[in-house]
This record gives sequence, C-alpha cells and structure tokens, in this order.
Amino acid sequence: EQGDHAGATAAIGYAQRSIDDLDGEIRAFALYLLGAGYLVRAGIGQALEDLPAAICHLREAASVLPDDHPGRLVVEARLGLALAKWAIGDPDAPRAGELSDAIRLLGRARQELTADDPVRPRVCYTLALALAIRFTCYAGNESDASAALSELEAILGQPGLDTATTDVCHLLMAFVLIYRSAPEGMRQRPVSIDPGEAGRLLARGVGRPSPDTARSALEHLDQIADLAATEAQYGHLVASLRGVASMSLDDGELAEGHVGPWVEAIDEALRLTPGDDPDAGVLHGMAGLLRAVRATGHPGGHDFGPAIDSLVTAVRQLGDRHPMIPVLNSVL
Repeated sequence: EQGDHAGATAAIGYAQRSIDDLDGEIRAFALYLLGAGYLVRAGIGQALEDLPAAICHLREAASVLPDDHPGRLVVEARLGLALAKWAIGDPDAPRAGELSDAIRLLGRARQELTADDPVRPRVCYTLALALAIRFTCYAGNESDASAALSELEAILGQPGLDTATTDVCHLLMAFVLIYRSAPEGMRQRPVSIDPGEAGRLLARGVGRPSPDTARSALEHLDQIADLAATEAQYGHLVASLRGVASMSLDDGELAEGHVGPWVEAIDEALRLTPGDDPDAGVLHGMAGLLRAVRATGHPGGHDFGPAIDSLVTAVRQLGDRHPMIPVLNSVL
C-alpha cells in the first residue's frame, strides 16, 4: 500500500485478470487486492473517480467472508477509509449515508486493530476527520463533537507526528470548538438559516462560542506551523475561524479591537486577489458578515452601507449554488 501509481495500476490489473477463476476466501483476497489497489491509486493522484470501484470491490470482499473471519476486519478498515474519502472529497455532493457507514467501520477498526497495525494511524486520523465533518457539515449531534475532539486530542498526543497532520488536527479542533454552539442550520450542506436566526446571531451573539471556548480555538489556530500550506488546502477557513473566535472574546461583547483587524486583513487580501478569482467572492462575503456584526453590535459607531455593499458583491460573484449564499441573503 506504499506503492506508486504504476504499482497500484499493476496490482489492479493482476487482481482483475485472476478474479474470475477464483472462489471462496482466495476470491475475497483478490477482491481485497483489487479494492485496495483502487484506493491507493485514488490517494496518490487524489483521483475520486477510482473510489467507487474501490468501495464496490471491498464491499464484495467483505460479503464473501464470515463475520468472525480475521480478514474481514482488514477489509472493512480499508472500506471505511474509501467511504470516508468518497464522502468528504466532493463538497458539492453531500453523502451523509456513506459518511455514517465510514464512521461505523472505522470506529470498529480503531477498537480492534492491534497497536502495531500499519493502517491503524490512518484509521484513527480518518475517523477523527469524519466525525468532525459530520458534526460541522451534516448537523451532527453532540456525541459527534465530543468524539471528534477526543480522537483529535489522542492523535495530537502521539510522538513524532508530522507537521501536516498536526496542523490539520489543530484546525479541526478549532473548527469543532467554534461550531459546537452554532445553530443546526449552520452545520449542514447547504447552510440553512432563516433571517430571524441570522438577526439573533448578529444582534445578541446567539450561537457564538463562549469566550473560553473561543480562546481555546485561537490557541489551536496559533499552533498551526505551516499556515501557508494549511490555507492552500483549506482555503480561507483559518481566517474565518479566527474571525469568529475573535468576535466571541470579551465576554461576548463585540470588541472593535478584535473585529476591526480582521476586516482590515480581509480588505488587504482582496486588494491582492484578482477580481475574477473564485476566492474573491468568499472574501467579500466574510468581510460583509464581519462588517454586519460590527455595525449591529455597535450601531452608533458604524454605517451599515459598507456591510451591504460587501454582501451584495459576494452574492453576485458566488452565484446561487454556493453554500454561503443562504447565510449572506439572510443577513442582507
């Protein structure tokens, strides 16, 4: 499973040629090799189109083996990895069922795989990621949030963790902490929040994290070592989480000292971003939301005009299908 693209392709071809003449456990093994080959190739090239084949062959391999067969756990661990990658990989194609199946399989694998199993660290990391995504993007329950934070803490406590994994774990910790108190409508795809909820969020801070939680989230964001690489992979999530956390300090009061710098930082990012860049609309949306929060929290000191201008620009640039649109329209 550490091979290159050519090695994975060769394994796929070998298993495919031999599978028709096999039955029983040896057929299950060939199906496992076939599914694992597609999974490895999907990971090497980030090729989501290989994942349906991986899932199909791994499901069939598992179905051939009895429930108490020792090889079934090995197969189902890889199936959980494939399902999670498939469910999370395309944000425009919600796959709640596949994500829940992945969490079930990965949870069992984490419990039953031995400590020295080479795939166990990957299982633990993917389980934590899947739980965090189900909570923040699929309106998961509190048990998802608690489990995600627990799994992420356990991973961060391991010695010799690489920088990329450490940074993503800190980012996910901040993501879950900040969204833990958010309304359910803000924790699903697409975001669904009515104007009344939006008004309460802006005017009274309903759904914002507590100051202590915000400080914890900021501590995790401050520990991201390679900020450039993290932002390249996750867009402007780091900046948006930092902005929400900053607005939640000072016992829930909207301090200009926290909101103002982030408005300025986003404005500076916009000056450096071409107008036709897809990120420009997201930045305008973030700036509009921050300006709306600032104007609503301190109506005597800030004009609503700049907030409205930023929000209108964002809505025009992002288009009707972008997940930010319902929130931006509600705030408008």
